Amino acid sequence: MYSNASKGLKTDKSRADSAFALYAQARADDPTDVTSRTFAASRLLGAGRSAEAYHLAKEGVRLSPVSLDAHKWYWMAVDGLKDRSQAARDSEVFADVELLLKARGNEPTVLMAAADQYESHRMPERARAMEDRVLAIAPVSLSAEWVFVNRYRAVDKQLRDSTSRD
Repeated sequence: MYSNASKGLKTDKSRADSAFALYAQARADDPTDVTSRTFAASRLLGAGRSAEAYHLAKEGVRLSPVSLDAHKWYWMAVDGLKDRSQAARDSEVFADVELLLKARGNEPTVLMAAADQYESHRMPERARAMEDRVLAIAPVSLSAEWVFVNRYRAVDKQLRDSTSRD
């Protein structure tokens, strides 16, 4: 739906609005349809409509509390609410991250998503703890590979930064 309205560099507003109307109709037809909320939220975020996306993403998490994708879109929507203070956004995201960790905290993909949130919100110690848990419970997983990739990149950045100051 929406992808047909956004071909190329410009989005056709009337086609995008039509796609959003179809998502709204899908939500009206099936009040339990998570996809019509989270997918619409993702597209609204891309269109710079964070406040609208926030409400849909939050509803998606309510309807599917263990869906990692629903939580990720919700976190992005919260981060897009620039009318709120950073502390308020961080607090809301971290509270939701903790709820997801309680439900699925032994899954590497969930731990990595939590680590990404903590890292992006300037909590590297907490991010490192999540990454360490990934390595402990799933050392040969794809998530563990990403832990190593991210750590190698961090070392490389430190080396480049230290040599550029010399």
